[in-house]
Amino acid sequence: MTALEIARAFIRLAAREQEVAYLTHLHLQKLIYYAQGWSLALRRNRLFLEPIEAWTHGPCVHSVYEAFKKHGSRPIPPKNVPPPTSLNRDEWAFVRSIWESYKKYSAIALRNKTHRERPWLEARKGHDASEPCEAEISQNTMMEFFQREYETFQLDGFALEDVLTMPPPSQVRRGKPFTKVLEEVGLRDASAP
Repeated sequence: MTALEIARAFIRLAAREQEVAYLTHLHLQKLIYYAQGWSLALRRNRLFLEPIEAWTHGPCVHSVYEAFKKHGSRPIPPKNVPPPTSLNRDEWAFVRSIWESYKKYSAIALRNKTHRERPWLEARKGHDASEPCEAEISQNTMMEFFQREYETFQLDGFALEDVLTMPPPSQVRRGKPFTKVLEEVGLRDASAP
């Protein structure tokens, strides 16, 4: 799996919205970061292999930047992006869950959110906020951060281990969507769209 495949999936999901959401490059990079972070924490596995770097405007995957940099800050037209081909059903379900959880945030809101979080801050240690930086964001730090985020809002009787031992959605008749898990632990407002 590559980060570019995950990016293509997010672009497709955004384009399927009732009110089509066109993603900018900045927005896309932050969605990829959150997908990787939650995958590390909840699935104990990377969603893609490429490193995420602590760039000035937040987490960034260099290969995705190269693929979409020609769009600058303009929306990426979905019709020009080939569909992802290597995601299995469980990966699609997981990426869709991340989209449902984070689609309400603008690119700037996600940028600002990442700037307050430990993984990006730790990777940029020693760099001025506006100084270019290509330091890799540690996957261990991401996993610990997102596990702590999950545990901070955990409900009595519902532990992270319960989520980790759940079979993937394709192995049960009805899997529990990630958005539902976030609602149950208070990380997502149940009334949010």
